[in-house]
Amino acid sequence: MKRILIALLMVVSVATFVSAQKIDMMAGIQGSYIPWNITGKDSSGSGSFDMSLMDFGVFVDATYVRVDIAFGFNVSDMLITSKNSSGTVEYVDTNTNISVSVFSISIVGKYPIEATKGVNLWPALGFGYDMMLSIKSKDGKIDYAKDGYGYFKFDDMSDLYLLLGLGGDIAVSDNLAIVPMLLYGLNLTPKITKEDTPASVTWSGYKFVLSLGVGYKF
Repeated sequence: MKRILIALLMVVSVATFVSAQKIDMMAGIQGSYIPWNITGKDSSGSGSFDMSLMDFGVFVDATYVRVDIAFGFNVSDMLITSKNSSGTVEYVDTNTNISVSVFSISIVGKYPIEATKGVNLWPALGFGYDMMLSIKSKDGKIDYAKDGYGYFKFDDMSDLYLLLGLGGDIAVSDNLAIVPMLLYGLNLTPKITKEDTPASVTWSGYKFVLSLGVGYKF
């Protein structure tokens, strides 16, 4: 419920601002490379989960607001690293045999600044939601959300992110533009499992989104 209220407040705020501005519309396609991490820590040490993903999708840009929808998958195996309280690595699992698929949607407010003729740069701030569609063994026989992986289940992997970063529109013609973007995402709901974990464990997470797209201006 809290996530829905945050999303609604975000949409209303952005819509109020946009309605008072001159709007140019652009839509396009893009691909993204996404380093991803979740870490749990307590006084005895930490456990971190890292992987790299790629996604492909579409975006709609209304000058001061941008919406992205994409489908993604991991391009590296998940790396699980355990460290003791002094930070010494005690265990590394590099062959987890995990395959994930993710649906992502984000909305950011942006403020374009003309850097030079045909090139606009824009800082961006907003929210994104990643819905984990599946997390299974690569052969599809084991569902790690239901059957578990080691001591835990990956059954709480859908997360809300605070996004901030920088993008640009590079005109190649009157209607076409190359659109790079780099975002940092702070995970606001970091946890990997719905099962109870000790109250002493604190969770954190982040991702970087490096995107390159092609947009058509209407």
